[in-house]
Amino acid sequence: MALPHMRHIIAIASGKGGVGKSTTAVNLAVTFAKKGFRIGLLDADIYGPSIPRMTSTMGRP
Repeated sequence: MALPHMRHIIAIASGKGGVGKSTTAVNLAVTFAKKGFRIGLLDADIYGPSIPRMTSTMGRP
């Protein structure tokens, strides 16, 4: 699917839990945001999403 308004997509994935995927994703997002990039961050873990907890964005959007 073409997303013309999106120039780059970075995916962080692993089949193993507890290896730092969420921490890496949040750190990358914060770093790019501080450099002026517009960031979208999606936690696709339906059983135990941790990014909302790490970014203090709990609850519905």
